[in-house]
Amino acid sequence: MLNALEIYNRINNYKDIQDFIGTQENIFLDFKTSSSLNGTPTNDDKNNLKEAISGFSHQEGGVIVWGIDCRINKTTSVDEAIKEKPIINVGDFQKKLEDFFPYTTEPLVDGVLHKIIFLKNDSSTKNGFLIFYIPKSYKVHRILSPKKNILFYRRYGSQFHPVESTEEIRSLFFRKNSPELEIDIYPYCKKPNLGINCSLKNIGIIPAKSISVFISILPISHFTYYDGGGNDRWDSWTPIINGDGTRTFMLKNGFVLHQGQTLKVFQANGYFPAHLTRQEPETIEYIVYAENMEPIKGSISLKEKET
Repeated sequence: MLNALEIYNRINNYKDIQDFIGTQENIFLDFKTSSSLNGTPTNDDKNNLKEAISGFSHQEGGVIVWGIDCRINKTTSVDEAIKEKPIINVGDFQKKLEDFFPYTTEPLVDGVLHKIIFLKNDSSTKNGFLIFYIPKSYKVHRILSPKKNILFYRRYGSQFHPVESTEEIRSLFFRKNSPELEIDIYPYCKKPNLGINCSLKNIGIIPAKSISVFISILPISHFTYYDGGGNDRWDSWTPIINGDGTRTFMLKNGFVLHQGQTLKVFQANGYFPAHLTRQEPETIEYIVYAENMEPIKGSISLKEKET
């Protein structure tokens, strides 16, 4: 799936707008229409912009495409773009929403981009489509003059959802000082031998400290573990065998994984003799811990990685 900035950068002409028809909304993409008849945004347009700025900025960023009608597909039950509905006097519409931007959230979201695509690429029509890109933010953005007293939103799936519970609001403020780590586990040879690499990348802006990685399902017997350089001793990591057969790789005190850095955690070489009843693992479960970060839990299918 393309991220928000990739989606925004790929919208450059009227054909790109046409290609959205039949596309489902997702965590990065939202379609809007306007009932404005003269290029002046309605109160609904302004409220939609506020929710989108708050919601997208609190997740992974997103793109609003104004001028496409979106309805629920009865088969998939997911919101889907069904037809164009160009904004009348889209230049005025853009200018007035731009003027309204300082009244959307506190603090303002930095790095918002917007552009116009005219109907059939003909600016003389004055009608067209307005595209907003809203980046992810590490701040917490309160909506100004909210409706229904809802101050914060998040983007889940194809909808903006209000953040109302104390725990959800707490998590918004907690995230701004949290590192963001992304794990990748992938095979590099197939059975009866099996080689697995595991790497960790800091995709956020906050340095990651005191990192631990828990890996499950890998058998203890018939496997040899090496550090990222192929050595059987870790300079940065200490491997630990847990009672349930999982492996834990703990980063030594003082090691910091900075923004954009990738660390190869381990490589595992193993084999599965025919007489063993234990089968080659198809899925590896993991938990990643770091200082000031909520644990990341998940699983990776090795079978899908091979195809």
